[in-house]
This record gives sequence, structure tokens and C-alpha cells, in this order.
Amino acid sequence: MYNPHFVLSVKAHVQKKLTSVLPCNEINFPLWGELKQYNLADPTWKTPGKIDILLSSSVYSKVLKQGLCRGWILSGEVTEKEEHIESCNYLTVEADHNDLIKKFWELEETWVPKKHFTKEEQECEAFFKQTTQRDSEGRYIVRLPFKTATPQCLINKGHVVYLPHHAVIREDKTTSKVRVVFDASTLGRNGVSLNSELMVGPNLQADLRHIIMRWRLHPICIISDIVKMYRQVLISTEDTDYQRILWRQDSKDEIQHLRLLRLTFGTASAPFLAIRTLHQIAHDEGDRFPIAREITLSDFYMDDLMTGCQNISEGKEIYYQMKQLLAKGGFDLQKWKSNNSELMKHMREGKEEGEENLELKTDIVMKILGLTWSREVDEFVYTVKLPPLKIPVTKRSVISHISMLFDPLGWLAPVIIKAKILIQKLWLCGIKWDQELPSILLTEWCTYRSELEQLVQYRIPRWLRTYRGDTLELHGFSDASNQAYAAVVYIRVIDQQDDVYSRLVTAKTKVAPIKQVSIPRLELCGAVLVSKLLCEVAEILNIDKKKIYAWTDSTVVLAWLS
Repeated sequence: MYNPHFVLSVKAHVQKKLTSVLPCNEINFPLWGELKQYNLADPTWKTPGKIDILLSSSVYSKVLKQGLCRGWILSGEVTEKEEHIESCNYLTVEADHNDLIKKFWELEETWVPKKHFTKEEQECEAFFKQTTQRDSEGRYIVRLPFKTATPQCLINKGHVVYLPHHAVIREDKTTSKVRVVFDASTLGRNGVSLNSELMVGPNLQADLRHIIMRWRLHPICIISDIVKMYRQVLISTEDTDYQRILWRQDSKDEIQHLRLLRLTFGTASAPFLAIRTLHQIAHDEGDRFPIAREITLSDFYMDDLMTGCQNISEGKEIYYQMKQLLAKGGFDLQKWKSNNSELMKHMREGKEEGEENLELKTDIVMKILGLTWSREVDEFVYTVKLPPLKIPVTKRSVISHISMLFDPLGWLAPVIIKAKILIQKLWLCGIKWDQELPSILLTEWCTYRSELEQLVQYRIPRWLRTYRGDTLELHGFSDASNQAYAAVVYIRVIDQQDDVYSRLVTAKTKVAPIKQVSIPRLELCGAVLVSKLLCEVAEILNIDKKKIYAWTDSTVVLAWLS
């Protein structure tokens, strides 16, 4: 009961803003039956709104009305998607906008080296070692790493799982526009999916940023890729019934029940099993091919090989060893390329050269900004593929397009930070996902889109001008404003003739928090960011910590550090 005479003294911190609107968009999701009888503490929980006040737990316990069920809290992710799908069709899929924006922000996270596997990851690794075999030709046969000895994803007594599958269409691709994806996350009638029963395994994939950094150290670079990497790994016959599909070539044909006998894209454990198998080849056969062994363990990004050497003779040996080593496990390398014409001719062996450049890839999602290595000039260039501007321009469409910006090394940091700030403005203005942008933000977005086209003129040298025996230094700079703070790292190379070269290595930016923060404090945030970035680059490029230098023009930061 409301008591007008009730007074409670609390300590309060007054801020202009606490957070953006919550939830971030209108939720069209009814409460399930047993909750309809209760009056929720927030009756407008489905509608975006501003947060006016935050109460500590000590205050919260004192302001609850008598008769309220204390301690009942509803939490978790709310989705408007239908969870149970009984039919499967061929379709073109578009990635969920929340997933896209999540990937966009994850790319900006500060790198932290992972030194230990979790308990489940250790179990998955042990299971791989215990169960992996090879056939008479040397090809690897792996088992699906189930979490339990008796998996619950069985939909009948025959220990069978059928996988829905669909086409993913990439209009931006010149070849292989259509690829098949198997959806092992679809729930069966018992509410369980194949993926929910599989261990994912540890992430053995090296970070793309780090592979590119190391690739830039080589005067002569070499690239290649594995032909249909997943399909070169066999699945044990004990597990193929978990990978059944329904298929017919024509609608008039009888439906066939097929089993997928190879590692299948779309199963939770497939990335681990593919990369782990690649590493196992290096362990099993690497003694005869020591150069290829080290390269296989460190210089692959998914199925792409990105390595290099100091001279042509080393390049020829890499070419020979890599082909021989991977062939032992049934893997074949194709599309060999190099910035060195003589080595290129040797690797091609008279075959047609085909595509000259390498487009750096992340996943199946289309990118507005793509990063490509141009073999002829040995430079990185950007491609811009802007979707047509559709009216009305909504928050959903803008954030969807921003999340397609691809800048793994931060070479476009001054450009990308503007997009991040725009995202923050969209959240603060409180509009719904499918609501048209206010005129000011619409003008800002249209101007930004038009300026992106100019990035095709931007060039970054691939090679960092490093040879064996050169002295390498890292120099990092940080700065801040009331909107953002940033860090950038350059490499300074002093060769054996005392000539000096410098190259941009990487950069990171962060949007200033919504909560008002002083410029000196943001400058300190920038100093922390550049320190972490320097440590990351030094470890990846194996540069002595004594050769690391950090710079700032903030006297306040220098005073605090002192």
C-alpha cells in the first residue's frame, strides 16, 4: 500500500544518463500461461524506455510493498523467432542483425591470450586422441564428440538424426555463389538438437589479425588453400547415422535417405575437428617435413594458408614440403600465389594462374568493406560493395550495414569510429528497430555512405620491410576526445645499413561511454588500450619488450603513471 509519509534516506549519484533505452526494441512476445496471473514489477517490460534510477540491493529490499513475492526474478534472452520448425525448404538466409552487430563489437575486443582449456575442452581433446584413426590411404577418421555416452538427440529407436539443409547464396562471389549449410541446431520433436549434444571443442583457430601481422614480416609471401577442407575428413561409421539427410534430385523422384560420410559444415564440433586433424598431420608426419610442420601449426586461417620466406630457395622448399605433408592426410593444396614472379612460375608448374588476388574472409556473411591483397603490387586494398539505399532508412538497416564493415587490423580506424559513434546515437535517440531515422541522423548516415566509396583508393603495403637480422621496435600512440579514444601501433625497422623504415601495424578505437567521463580519464583509457595493443603485437611478432615504446601527449596521464 502506498504510504505518502514514508521517507527513506539514500546516497545518490546524479548523472545525465545511466544507459541507453531498455529493451533496445519492442518485444512481441506473450507471457506464458502461469505468469499471466501475476502483476509484474514492470508492466511495460516489452516497450523500450529510459532508465531513470538504479537502486542498490539494500535499498531495493526496503521499498518492496507488503505481499509482494520477494526474490522472483525473470531473466534470459527473449526472442521472437519460432523455435520449433517441422519443415525444411531451400532458401536464401540473411544473418540475424543481433548476430551481425555482436560480431562487429567482438572484433573490437581487447585480445587476451588463452592459456588453459576448460574441463569440457580438455575432455574433447582427450576424446579426439583416443578415438581418431586413419584408413589405409592415411585419411583421418574422427568420431563426433558427444557430451555424454548416450546422447539425447535420438528421435527414434534407430539412433538416427536428420539434418535440415538449405542454400546460402552469396551474390558478391564470382565463383561458388551457392553453398549448402546443414542446420544441426534445429530442435527435434523432443526439444533437443544434434549440436546441443556435441562438445564444441577448444578454439584452435589462430586470430586473423595475428596471421596477417606475421604474414607481413616476409619479403616473399605465399598463399594457397585446401581443397574442400571439411570433406577430406571422414566420420566414423558409428556416427554417420547422426548425419542423415532427405534428398531427391527432382520433385517427381522418390525421397532418398542419405548419410553424410564426411565432416559436415553446420555441426558444432566441425571447426575443431577440421583444424585439429590438420594439426594432427603435423604431429604424425612432421618429422620428415619440419618446415611444413611449423607452418601448418601457425599459418593457416581456416583453409587458407598465409605464409612466406626470405628468398626463392626457401619458397620452393615450403612449396614442396607443404604439398607432401598435407597429402599424407588426404588434403590437397590449390591456388598457389606469391608476390615473387619466379616463385609463382615454379609453383604454378605451367598451370593457368586464374584469380590473382586474395580476398580475406571471415565467414559466410557478405561484407560492405572487404580487404583484399593485390599480388601484382603487393598491397592491401579495400573493396566497397554498398547495398542500394532503401527508403525509409531505419535503425535496423543502418546497423545491419555498419556491422558489415570489415577492418580486422584497424587500418580504417578514423572511418570506422564514426560508424560506432552513429550506433551510439541511434541507441540514445530511442527509436525502434523499424522506425525511420530522424532527419539529422539520416543526413549523417547518407554522408557517411557516400564517403565510404573513397576507400577504394586507400593502400597499405603488405611487407613491413623486415629481414632477418634487422632491429625491430614498436611505437604506440594514444589519444582521446569527448567522443572516443584510440590507440595505434607502428613498427620501426632499422636495417643492417642503418636505414630506417616505419609501417602501420594495427589500431583500435573505443567509443566514449554514455556516462559522462572527463577527458583526462579518457586519455588514461587510451593509455591502457595502447599498452595492451603493444603487448599483443610484441608477442605475435616476437619483439623484445625492451624495444617497446608508448607515447602520449597527455600530461595528466604522464603524471598519474609517474
